[in-house]
Amino acid sequence: QAVQPSVKLAAHLCSSRCEQVLRGDASFVQELHSLGFRRVQVNATAANGVDTSNLAPLAPKLLEAILGVPGMEWILQRNEETKPLWEYVLSNGPPANVSVLFDDSVGTGVQRKTFPCPSTLNGTPCGYAGGLGPANMRETLEAIQASVGPTFADKAKYRSPWVDMESSLRGTKEDGTDYFSMEKVRAVVETVEKAAEDGVIKLPALEV
Repeated sequence: QAVQPSVKLAAHLCSSRCEQVLRGDASFVQELHSLGFRRVQVNATAANGVDTSNLAPLAPKLLEAILGVPGMEWILQRNEETKPLWEYVLSNGPPANVSVLFDDSVGTGVQRKTFPCPSTLNGTPCGYAGGLGPANMRETLEAIQASVGPTFADKAKYRSPWVDMESSLRGTKEDGTDYFSMEKVRAVVETVEKAAEDGVIKLPALEV
């Protein structure tokens, strides 16, 4: 029986785990689901240790894995490097358990300046990544609202977007140890809450 966690859990598949699902093997994702994970991001980029020289033949196998674990939301990075994958998956339905992360920086942390309209995905849920963090979250929310806020306001067709960040939420201890900073996470949450209070964002629920 699958665990029902008290917090929302998401996993990132990189390197060999990513290549595993690209072969159509969803056994590890099924295991994650049994542990309570409900979202998994497929990081099929060279920066994440994946051979991306010939992704097109692997796209049908990835779709097979996605359909094999319908209770898991599968997040696909949308950029030029991963185009053979997301283009194929989105052209086949797309499956109800697929969402897309606009990440032109391919995980390198280059700050995003534009926010593509979700209409390009025919209603598929989406999020944004690329150099986002506590220092620029307010301006990011303002830019999202200005660019695509009215589109996301159509709740019958679009789910609220999310923002994705990782390196900006990490810190370094005195001994050089890298760690995930809950203080930085709280700073982001407080920025989102303040932006909502100030009317900067008009979305009733912006997932972070």
